[in-house]
Amino acid sequence: MKCASCGTNNPDECQVCSKCGGRLDSVAPSQDSPGSRHCVSCGRAIQFDANVCPYCGHDYRIAMVPAQQQPIISGGMRILFYILSLIIPLVGFTIGAIYYTRPDPESKHIGRICIILAIVGILIIVGVAAVLYILTLGFGSVNPGVPTSSLTKTTVDYGVKCTFSPISYDTIWSDVIILLQEPNGNTATWSPVAADLDNGTSARESFTAVALGPIANVWCNVTDLAGNGNVNQGDYFTLTTGSAAPFSASTTYTVTILHKPTSSAICHVSFNG
Repeated sequence: MKCASCGTNNPDECQVCSKCGGRLDSVAPSQDSPGSRHCVSCGRAIQFDANVCPYCGHDYRIAMVPAQQQPIISGGMRILFYILSLIIPLVGFTIGAIYYTRPDPESKHIGRICIILAIVGILIIVGVAAVLYILTLGFGSVNPGVPTSSLTKTTVDYGVKCTFSPISYDTIWSDVIILLQEPNGNTATWSPVAADLDNGTSARESFTAVALGPIANVWCNVTDLAGNGNVNQGDYFTLTTGSAAPFSASTTYTVTILHKPTSSAICHVSFNG
């Protein structure tokens, strides 16, 4: 059979042209011939150089396209990406977005890990910043607010002794002010120093005299029984005057312990001379 399209001579039993695939007019039984091969689709004998099977139409001209090989990412490059993602989250998000959008599974896996490490890096930065904030500014202090205590007064020569009961939480002497007031508004204050009362044994801090209204001089002496620089139960201070100008028996004096950080009263007690 001669193909009407390309003029190629084909065996009589062919249905389509072995060169161009065009339809032939008659069909004859298939026979093996020298230089022939069998079609991979229908198994019939066809010419060795046939481009198209004349029986089933299988086209041998369609070449197999090899799959495109994706670039292999080395282990060292992966480690570098992961380290950068952890310490510089912005870089991690960028690398993660680039690789996660690629079609191959390997790149997607690397991109996913980079994004996860970037999120972990942000959480670490936030956690470290919170700890530093707490350490430097005292945010979230264990003992917020004003400590509470009370004073017990005892008469001593030319004055009074005030002894602390248990205090609600640890308070250093530097955070308190001893305030002595008269009803007419005259005041005298003393500010103990924790370092002067922190020697490991019983410590005492003596202040110079302060004038209080008609009283020429009032002396204050603070005693820290444990010598730890903190205000504890049993610690005390005395307020005394000389014999020339003692506290008046007709006047009510008030001693107030102020908390410096909050400017609030911890406790107070009143006495007469």
